[in-house]
Amino acid sequence: EGMINSIEISPHDPATVFIAFNRYKFDDFKPYVLKSDDFGNTWEVFNEGIEENSFVEWLKLSNLKPIDRSNETETIDKFISEKPKLKVEVNENDLNNDKADNLSNQAGYMTETLAKLYLNQKNYEKAIQSYKILILKFPEKNSYFADQIKKIKSLKK
Repeated sequence: EGMINSIEISPHDPATVFIAFNRYKFDDFKPYVLKSDDFGNTWEVFNEGIEENSFVEWLKLSNLKPIDRSNETETIDKFISEKPKLKVEVNENDLNNDKADNLSNQAGYMTETLAKLYLNQKNYEKAIQSYKILILKFPEKNSYFADQIKKIKSLKK
């Protein structure tokens, strides 16, 4: 009796199955593995090469030094006071890909009605952006949408 953690079928032989389980609820902290070579009809204990100690026991046995956090806030305050500048290098290709991805992601929510609404609100940038998305979404109407963009640009002037 125990708690099953994993059931794995051998990639080499479909008749071979392994079950990993533990019995920590019964104060037995050893890991167990069962193996079957006949599709699970019979099982044998298969603990070859498995460490006896659980992770928690291993932590207790190891020489752990606690982390010294006494000057943690001092270190953070010093870092903030220096106002470091982080330089992030951006690849132009990634930016262009992100813009294209962003346009294609917005395409599902874009309609000609929304583009006209932006135009009526005199929100020309969003109207132009909307028609660009619609060109991608409906390539068969791209000349019509391109004309709308030209009209909006002339209204902006």
